[in-house]
Amino acid sequence: MRMRRLSGTHASSASTPPPSPHLLPRQLAPPSLPSRQNNAPLLASPPPPAPPLHTHPLTLPPPPPRTRRHTGSLSRPRNAPNPAQSSLPFKDVTLYQYDVCPFCNKVKAMLDFHGIPYDVVEVNPLFKSEIKFSEYKKVPVVVIDGEQFNDSSVIMRTVDERMAGKAGRGGGLSKAAREKEAKWAAWVDERFVHVVTPNIYRTWGEAWRAFDYITERGNFDVFQRYAVRLSGTVSMYLISQNVLKKRHNIVDERKELYLCMEDWMANAVGKQAFCGGDQPNLADIAVFGVLRAVKTFETFTDACANTSVGPWYKRMEAEVGESTRTDGVQN
Repeated sequence: MRMRRLSGTHASSASTPPPSPHLLPRQLAPPSLPSRQNNAPLLASPPPPAPPLHTHPLTLPPPPPRTRRHTGSLSRPRNAPNPAQSSLPFKDVTLYQYDVCPFCNKVKAMLDFHGIPYDVVEVNPLFKSEIKFSEYKKVPVVVIDGEQFNDSSVIMRTVDERMAGKAGRGGGLSKAAREKEAKWAAWVDERFVHVVTPNIYRTWGEAWRAFDYITERGNFDVFQRYAVRLSGTVSMYLISQNVLKKRHNIVDERKELYLCMEDWMANAVGKQAFCGGDQPNLADIAVFGVLRAVKTFETFTDACANTSVGPWYKRMEAEVGESTRTDGVQN
């Protein structure tokens, strides 16, 4: 039998004769082959099974439960189909906004309340190129299935009416309930928003911290962020103190905020859970949206600490639920 020589690191020349087979080490001798009987196929014996790595089964904890209020996907790509909207009267909803604008936050609270997924486009307040398609140059602007709607109160009423026959809770109100809702919804736009704004910029420190948050959440590049933070702090502090307070007959902005909150709780909500009774109405959602816009500011902390609005706000948080923005950002 001829055997092939194993090559080494220092191989000898090809003319060297191979060694005799009986001089090879025993472990290199060719293995004996099993004999074939009855023309059975030649099969190699399977290797013995490897010992198990664990003597006990490995158990993993169950995943945390999902607690989202609606079934829409937060990571839905823009303009992609959303199965959760099959039962809604909308296919595509886009909100053009400033993140902390109280009027924009009214609309976001309404969309969240009804569980409507919506895309958000942050508008740069310096150039407003995001809404160059619109002759109306204020925010919020909402485009629903290609149709544009302006003004927060109009948008909220449109959404509520379209949801009345679906999963929403806006239909079937009595005349008295509608009149009460309209009265307090108008109060939000005509009084409450204008009291909240000078409270945000009450002092230089509060104005500076507010614009730090505003520019962080807004649509600014690095240079614009620092420029807007500085110029916005100065301008809004001066405007609040010298223009807004005089225009709306406000002497002490914090005192006026507390009076507004107590007026809301005593005369709008009363002994009920909400202004709308057992369920929130448009006025409830509007007030909640304005307060939620400033929940990271001292204005909100002081309002909850010095008035009776806190428990109502907690109830509204539970009713509105989490954000239904498609980008997953919480409002």
